[in-house]
Amino acid sequence: NETTVTTTNSSSSTINTTQLGKKLNDIPPLEVTCTVPRCGKVQVQLYEHGLCATKKDVVVWTAAIPNANNTSSSAVIEGILQFPKPEDLKQKKKLTSQVVLLHSSSSNSTALLSFKNKPYEQLCIVLPACSKEDQDDESTPSALWLNALSTQICKVPVDRIC
Repeated sequence: NETTVTTTNSSSSTINTTQLGKKLNDIPPLEVTCTVPRCGKVQVQLYEHGLCATKKDVVVWTAAIPNANNTSSSAVIEGILQFPKPEDLKQKKKLTSQVVLLHSSSSNSTALLSFKNKPYEQLCIVLPACSKEDQDDESTPSALWLNALSTQICKVPVDRIC
Protein backbone atom coordinates (compact mmCIF):
# COMPACT_ATOMS: atom_id res chain seq x y z
CA ASN A 1 0.00 0.00 0.00
CA GLU A 2 2.31 2.73 -1.20
CA THR A 3 1.21 5.76 -3.14
CA THR A 4 3.36 8.09 -5.22
CA VAL A 5 2.44 11.69 -4.50
CA THR A 6 3.89 15.13 -4.95
CA THR A 7 5.24 16.50 -1.68
CA THR A 8 5.64 20.11 -0.55
CA ASN A 9 9.06 20.45 -2.18
CA SER A 10 7.41 19.62 -5.57
CA SER A 11 9.35 16.39 -5.99
CA SER A 12 7.66 13.08 -6.52
CA SER A 13 8.11 10.71 -3.62
CA THR A 14 6.58 7.57 -2.22
CA ILE A 15 4.49 7.80 0.90
CA ASN A 16 3.86 4.56 2.71
CA THR A 17 0.12 4.61 3.37
CA THR A 18 0.25 1.24 5.11
CA GLN A 19 0.93 2.92 8.46
CA LEU A 20 -2.24 5.01 8.04
CA GLY A 21 -4.42 2.03 7.11
CA LYS A 22 -7.55 2.38 5.02
CA LYS A 23 -9.15 5.71 4.19
CA LEU A 24 -12.38 6.32 6.13
CA ASN A 25 -14.54 6.84 3.04
CA ASP A 26 -17.71 7.45 5.04
CA ILE A 27 -16.11 10.58 6.55
CA PRO A 28 -15.27 13.11 3.82
CA PRO A 29 -12.10 15.21 4.13
CA LEU A 30 -12.58 18.44 6.02
CA GLU A 31 -11.02 21.77 5.09
CA VAL A 32 -9.42 23.15 8.22
CA THR A 33 -6.92 25.84 9.10
CA CYS A 34 -3.80 24.30 10.57
CA THR A 35 -2.16 26.55 13.17
CA VAL A 36 0.37 24.05 14.59
CA PRO A 37 2.20 23.40 12.39
CA ARG A 38 1.42 26.68 10.62
CA CYS A 39 0.52 25.62 7.11
CA GLY A 40 -2.76 27.42 6.43
CA LYS A 41 -5.85 25.81 4.96
CA VAL A 42 -5.55 22.12 4.22
CA GLN A 43 -7.88 19.22 3.48
CA VAL A 44 -7.50 16.61 6.22
CA GLN A 45 -8.55 13.06 5.36
CA LEU A 46 -9.06 10.53 8.15
CA TYR A 47 -7.56 7.05 7.92
CA GLU A 48 -7.88 4.06 10.24
CA HIS A 49 -4.61 4.93 11.97
CA GLY A 50 -3.96 8.58 11.25
CA LEU A 51 -4.52 11.71 9.23
CA CYS A 52 -3.23 13.06 5.94
CA ALA A 53 -3.27 16.78 5.12
CA THR A 54 -3.19 17.92 1.51
CA LYS A 55 -3.22 21.27 -0.23
CA LYS A 56 -4.16 21.25 -3.93
CA ASP A 57 -3.58 17.46 -4.03
CA VAL A 58 -0.08 17.87 -2.57
CA VAL A 59 0.63 16.07 0.71
CA VAL A 60 1.60 18.62 3.37
CA TRP A 61 1.94 16.22 6.32
CA THR A 62 0.78 12.87 7.64
CA ALA A 63 0.25 11.91 11.27
CA ALA A 64 0.27 8.23 12.22
CA ILE A 65 -1.67 7.19 15.32
CA PRO A 66 -0.67 3.82 16.82
CA ASN A 67 -2.62 0.64 16.28
CA ALA A 68 -2.52 -2.65 18.11
CA ASN A 69 0.17 -4.04 15.78
CA ASN A 70 2.54 -1.08 15.77
CA THR A 71 2.88 1.24 18.76
CA SER A 72 6.61 1.87 18.69
CA SER A 73 6.81 3.92 15.50
CA SER A 74 3.89 6.26 16.18
CA ALA A 75 3.06 8.95 18.67
CA VAL A 76 0.51 8.12 21.36
CA ILE A 77 -2.36 10.61 21.58
CA GLU A 78 -2.96 11.55 25.20
CA GLY A 79 -5.93 13.76 24.57
CA ILE A 80 -8.04 15.92 22.31
CA LEU A 81 -9.13 19.37 23.47
CA GLN A 82 -11.88 21.36 21.77
CA PHE A 83 -12.47 25.01 22.58
CA PRO A 84 -13.92 28.12 20.92
CA LYS A 85 -11.60 30.28 18.87
CA PRO A 86 -10.74 33.14 21.26
CA GLU A 87 -10.99 35.89 18.61
CA ASP A 88 -14.54 34.84 17.75
CA LEU A 89 -15.59 35.10 21.39
CA LYS A 90 -14.06 38.56 21.79
CA GLN A 91 -15.78 39.87 18.67
CA LYS A 92 -19.12 38.16 19.52
CA LYS A 93 -19.49 36.82 15.98
CA LYS A 94 -22.61 34.97 14.83
CA LEU A 95 -20.44 32.30 13.26
CA THR A 96 -17.76 30.84 15.49
CA SER A 97 -14.97 28.35 14.95
CA GLN A 98 -13.86 25.56 17.21
CA VAL A 99 -10.17 24.87 17.79
CA VAL A 100 -9.06 21.25 18.16
CA LEU A 101 -5.74 20.38 19.80
CA LEU A 102 -4.29 16.87 19.68
CA HIS A 103 -1.39 16.34 22.03
CA SER A 104 0.87 13.32 22.09
CA SER A 105 2.66 11.69 24.95
CA SER A 106 5.75 13.65 25.99
CA SER A 107 7.41 10.43 27.19
CA ASN A 108 7.34 9.02 23.67
CA SER A 109 10.35 10.09 21.62
CA THR A 110 8.38 9.85 18.36
CA ALA A 111 6.75 13.06 17.15
CA LEU A 112 3.10 13.14 16.11
CA LEU A 113 4.07 14.56 12.73
CA SER A 114 6.89 16.24 10.88
CA PHE A 115 6.48 19.42 8.83
CA LYS A 116 9.38 21.05 6.99
CA ASN A 117 11.75 18.64 8.77
CA LYS A 118 10.61 19.84 12.20
CA PRO A 119 8.95 17.36 14.59
CA TYR A 120 5.68 18.31 16.29
CA GLU A 121 4.14 16.72 19.38
CA GLN A 122 0.93 18.71 18.96
CA LEU A 123 -1.49 19.33 16.15
CA CYS A 124 -3.78 22.34 16.36
CA ILE A 125 -6.49 22.91 13.77
CA VAL A 126 -9.41 25.29 13.43
CA LEU A 127 -12.63 23.66 12.24
CA PRO A 128 -14.90 25.47 9.77
CA ALA A 129 -17.05 28.21 11.29
CA CYS A 130 -20.66 27.45 12.12
CA SER A 131 -23.49 29.16 13.95
CA LYS A 132 -23.68 28.81 17.71
CA GLU A 133 -26.90 26.80 17.31
CA ASP A 134 -25.13 24.27 15.05
CA GLN A 135 -22.18 23.72 17.41
CA ASP A 136 -24.18 21.17 19.41
CA ASP A 137 -25.52 19.47 16.26
CA GLU A 138 -23.76 16.10 16.01
CA SER A 139 -24.68 15.75 12.31
CA THR A 140 -22.59 18.65 10.97
CA PRO A 141 -19.51 17.69 8.88
CA SER A 142 -17.20 19.07 11.60
CA ALA A 143 -18.95 17.10 14.36
CA LEU A 144 -18.92 13.86 12.35
CA TRP A 145 -15.24 14.35 11.50
CA LEU A 146 -14.27 15.12 15.11
CA ASN A 147 -16.31 12.17 16.43
CA ALA A 148 -14.56 9.80 14.00
CA LEU A 149 -11.17 11.22 14.97
CA SER A 150 -11.95 10.69 18.64
CA THR A 151 -13.68 7.29 18.58
CA GLN A 152 -12.24 5.49 15.56
CA ILE A 153 -8.67 6.78 15.33
CA CYS A 154 -7.35 8.22 18.61
CA LYS A 155 -9.67 6.25 20.89
CA VAL A 156 -9.69 9.07 23.44
CA PRO A 157 -12.63 11.32 24.31
CA VAL A 158 -12.81 14.97 23.29
CA ASP A 159 -12.50 17.31 26.27
CA ARG A 160 -14.65 20.33 25.51
CA ILE A 161 -13.75 23.65 27.08
CA CYS A 162 -16.51 26.23 26.73
